[in-house]
Amino acid sequence: MIIAPLSIEERVKGGYTKYAVINYADVAALGAVTTGTLTIAKPVPAEVFGPVALHVQTAFTSSDGSLVNLTLSIGDAGSTTRYINAVELLATPSAGYSTATTFTCLTSPTTSVICTFAATATKLLNTITAGQVVIFWKTADLATLDAEVSDISEVVLTEQPN
Repeated sequence: MIIAPLSIEERVKGGYTKYAVINYADVAALGAVTTGTLTIAKPVPAEVFGPVALHVQTAFTSSDGSLVNLTLSIGDAGSTTRYINAVELLATPSAGYSTATTFTCLTSPTTSVICTFAATATKLLNTITAGQVVIFWKTADLATLDAEVSDISEVVLTEQPN
């Protein structure tokens, strides 16, 4: 799994600040289970998280071809579907992207943003042999922004003519 910040140009163009690339090996490594989770973001106190978008770049498949459903939900400990709820990964969506506009202020250091993968009953995640999804999200540290705005306000107030 790759988790990285987007470039300044990409941030301006799309509005997102970070991304994660999750491929089939990351999901298969979750083991012989039907449901598993990966953490994509750790909180910073007073950080706003969201919106979220995802793009299925390559449809996921399994070694025996019998996987009927494989979904991805994105959320946190309070709600595993807070941002994205059960997007099917076995086919590339015709629209290309699934998005959510939910914003959450992450104030607790125990709140991580997680991806939950769920396979059809009795089908195991370790049988997945192909597929890749890219997740984009925006974060903003409100404490830092507040300090920067205060600094700007002081400069603006002192430079205004009488």
